[in-house]
Amino acid sequence: MSDGAGMPIRVGHTANAGRGVFAVRDIDLGELIHTADPVVAHPSLASLHKACYFCLKGIRRSVSYTESAVAASATEGSPTFCSSTCEESAQVFYATEQQVDWSEFHEYCSNYGVRFPLIAKRLACMVISSGTSPNSLDILSHVNLSNGIPADWITERKLLYKALRSKAAGSLNLSFLTDDWYVGVLARLHINAFRIERVDQDDSEDILAAAAASILGESILGSAVYVLPSMYNHDCDPNVDILWPDNASANLVARRSIKSGRKSRKRLSYTSFTPTVVVQMSFRGCDLMPVLSKSVWCIF
Repeated sequence: MSDGAGMPIRVGHTANAGRGVFAVRDIDLGELIHTADPVVAHPSLASLHKACYFCLKGIRRSVSYTESAVAASATEGSPTFCSSTCEESAQVFYATEQQVDWSEFHEYCSNYGVRFPLIAKRLACMVISSGTSPNSLDILSHVNLSNGIPADWITERKLLYKALRSKAAGSLNLSFLTDDWYVGVLARLHINAFRIERVDQDDSEDILAAAAASILGESILGSAVYVLPSMYNHDCDPNVDILWPDNASANLVARRSIKSGRKSRKRLSYTSFTPTVVVQMSFRGCDLMPVLSKSVWCIF
């Protein structure tokens, strides 16, 4: 299909796994294959004051970058940014988000422990602000809905529409926000959204402590969606690690030497604690689900 400019890989078709990522030259062990910024990301509701509202970098309220950020972090429901750059970049969705009362929508997400509606919310705000196309995720694979559309997806769409149609946001153009659009987005998020977690330095020396924090949800910063990393296939014998050394920007690194023409396979795991962030991809019905839901993936 295509080569990444300057990258040692290309995206193509595989014989039995749909799209895949192939090496166009030999790749050395430990080589940085490429980086990837998310198409869309959203912090968990519990991390609004622990993660940058834009890049998901783990932060402490005591080290906010400006006086205005300190004031914002002290205000319930106000987001925190790690830098002026992130605050400026966030206007692609935040200019719309701040017009809306999200209390009912967030209460639903909190009560039911769901995170994909939060990503859909942010994507919708980006579309409204002309920051992206309504079809920006269409290139990604999606779950099979042959057994019907989950009723809760329709409920979530109605809640999202209701929030955006509130008095304060009454002038927003919501013509794209149909059941079909929301279902299409959720169907892609369920197999392409990464859960981003922070592993504190102390926990990084103790796998059991880190795993416990993950299971309890204490280390979750948020979720993110990418295009090129989602083209990789998952596998029990991975040759690529995907790492988040600082924020939601991902590094894909060869975990062993890869010969030219080999399909690349990526893996998410606790293989390295040097970065402060590890990530989990959410799979439904995947028969490769590992112990603690922490590994799977591949370049061919």
